[in-house]
Amino acid sequence: MKKMMIICLAAMAALFAPLPGAALAEDLHAGLKAWVWVYQPPVGPPQTPPEYQFNSKGALNRVGRLGVGQYQVVFPKLANWGGQAQVSAYGGAHYCNILNWEPSGEDLIVRVNCYAPTSALADGSFTAFFYKEQGTSTYNRAFVWADRESTDSYVPDERYQWNTRGATNSVRRSRTGKYEVFLPAIAISGFRENAGTVQVSAYGNSPARAQIDYWGRTPNGSYVRVSTYDFKGEPRDSKFTLNFSDDVGYGIRIPEDRLNMYGAYVLADQPLAAEYRAFDFYHFNNFTGESVAESLITRLGLGSYRVRFDGLKSANKSTALVSAYGRRGEYCTIGGWNGIGGTNVNVNCFNAGGEPADSRFILTYLTDETVLW
Repeated sequence: MKKMMIICLAAMAALFAPLPGAALAEDLHAGLKAWVWVYQPPVGPPQTPPEYQFNSKGALNRVGRLGVGQYQVVFPKLANWGGQAQVSAYGGAHYCNILNWEPSGEDLIVRVNCYAPTSALADGSFTAFFYKEQGTSTYNRAFVWADRESTDSYVPDERYQWNTRGATNSVRRSRTGKYEVFLPAIAISGFRENAGTVQVSAYGNSPARAQIDYWGRTPNGSYVRVSTYDFKGEPRDSKFTLNFSDDVGYGIRIPEDRLNMYGAYVLADQPLAAEYRAFDFYHFNNFTGESVAESLITRLGLGSYRVRFDGLKSANKSTALVSAYGRRGEYCTIGGWNGIGGTNVNVNCFNAGGEPADSRFILTYLTDETVLW
């Protein structure tokens, strides 16, 4: 059972690797996936509890603290160039960004920076997620690394973007801190008439924040609008990573098997409501593989929410990711998760100054378990 209380475990050793360089001559990896909850205690090194991490190669993930607010997550045996990385702060009012990721020997290194609301580097807990797929399919999933923050229109590096339909994603900048990611041929009303879900993380070595404004469809595909802000909540240009999916089977290479993964996502779009059921078009709760259960959002207090995924049993080696949704510059963090009454995930949201604030958000919950028919 997942516990909301902090777990104290032995510290993992820190590793260090160089900054990104040239691509490998050939990348034969596909279907890679890993996540980790990094707990930073008030005193001592960060920890990675085994029950809150997963690695598709069966290895034990590690973390090292490189300096104040600076972390290096090691996903063993997942070395590759490309893929997608996301991060969500856990607990407190800090926020975290992806600094970079790259292979080192047979391992994959993901570096994360965390910041206080004032923009100063600050120690903090977080969840980190990486996956990579290749090839094409009829389902809807895509990711991009938007790495040219001041360019008005461009096609991202092909190693760091992917589209299940074999199309090439693109990014357009309309003004400072405002972007639109176009995902050709991706349909948001496909499987079970579902709009899918989106996660975004700011990228780089400066204290930016990223949030989802909106996503929708066109006759030729889907688009996602992203806003990036400085620590004061003012628009600023920033790199970011973005992921879109209409299911929770990340890293699953066989299309039929992707629907057999326990997991859920939801758009919580009524920040002032005391309690409500999520709109079907923007939530997915896969607890049987054949039917989709409901998701209940409860407002616990100012900026504090609990999402209950009905029927979704507590699963070992799970993780949660959250992104703020809207155009006001808020940010949200994971408050914890457990398996009482289904699966409950707590989310806390803040204004630019780090004070609790009501906000819409997008939540994704992943597990390593498959549905038992």
